[in-house]
Amino acid sequence: MGMSACAHGRGTHGQACSGDARAPDVCQDGWQKGRHTCAQRCPRPTTMVALARWATLTLLASLGVLLFPMHAVADILVQGDRTRFEQLLNDLLQGSGATVAIHRQTGRLTMQGHPTSEFGLQVREKIASRTRDGQAITDPQGRPVSIIIRAVRHQAHIAIGCFLGDGVQTIDMDHIRAFPPPGTGLPTRAAQVAHELGEVFDSVRHGRTTPLERDRHPRGQRDFDLNHYGGAHADENAVNRQEAGITRTGEGVPRQGGRRSDGSTTVSIREPFTRGGQPIFVETTLVQRADRTIQVASVTLEAAPPAGAQSLVHSGRFATAEAPSLRPFNTASQSAGLLPFNMPRYLELAFFGKLLSR
Repeated sequence: MGMSACAHGRGTHGQACSGDARAPDVCQDGWQKGRHTCAQRCPRPTTMVALARWATLTLLASLGVLLFPMHAVADILVQGDRTRFEQLLNDLLQGSGATVAIHRQTGRLTMQGHPTSEFGLQVREKIASRTRDGQAITDPQGRPVSIIIRAVRHQAHIAIGCFLGDGVQTIDMDHIRAFPPPGTGLPTRAAQVAHELGEVFDSVRHGRTTPLERDRHPRGQRDFDLNHYGGAHADENAVNRQEAGITRTGEGVPRQGGRRSDGSTTVSIREPFTRGGQPIFVETTLVQRADRTIQVASVTLEAAPPAGAQSLVHSGRFATAEAPSLRPFNTASQSAGLLPFNMPRYLELAFFGKLLSR
């Protein structure tokens, strides 16, 4: 539509403007003082077209927000050795149909592709902050979950991982790689990472972020305990069932240990699992070096347990909260005291939980 003034330049009272038949208006003569042309009283066609388009787009955008709301993803930030942690995760995701990337400046973890493995699906859920059935995952204030992973190697006092509280988790990458790959019938590497991610993610999701040294609740009711035995346990078992055909059914107890001539100390932990409904035991040996760094020396399948052996399994995992400390054993498998870690936090061997001192 072209621009148009009233046909007379000065319309008579009650005469319609001929400029835009779609939206007729009236130019009035003598209405107030002065002359009012159609350019003043009648919207120009191009302006109305633009307004109409703007209104249509606004309506469509509003409907889109209502029908397909924007969803904020979680902030999973990686500190420390980002390159090695990215490679570790991608090794664990190999063949799953997905890969991850860690931004070198911000440390933010993202995923590309569509994973099919249990471990990959778990990682995607946490990055998207959305369950597999489409439900949003938020913290108690309704915000996307935000966590920090500290990726380390051979850090003193850390075995596999450590719950630091306040949404922060340490993961030792060398310890993760010491575990077997899928298909061996033993606890897998991906299951260890699944436990660590589940523990810290659930802590923020459910508002259970109190560091162990500040938590005054009784054992079993502390924030760490609830996270450790909750989602972390379920995530680790789900991965182990798919990758190794095993399910952990209880907590670990120390079997033997001792001090070596080089000043290091060893301790073996036996944990109960089932495979095809039959009980099995997995023995994991830890070595604490003189510099207080810890090595996962071996993960092996123990011989078939004798009748009644399950009664030896008590509540406890590969972590200690007293002092904290690790209990060594002599050659007669008798307790030989406690090795202080000199840190106000617990030691954890990922997904193998806490070892209750007896």
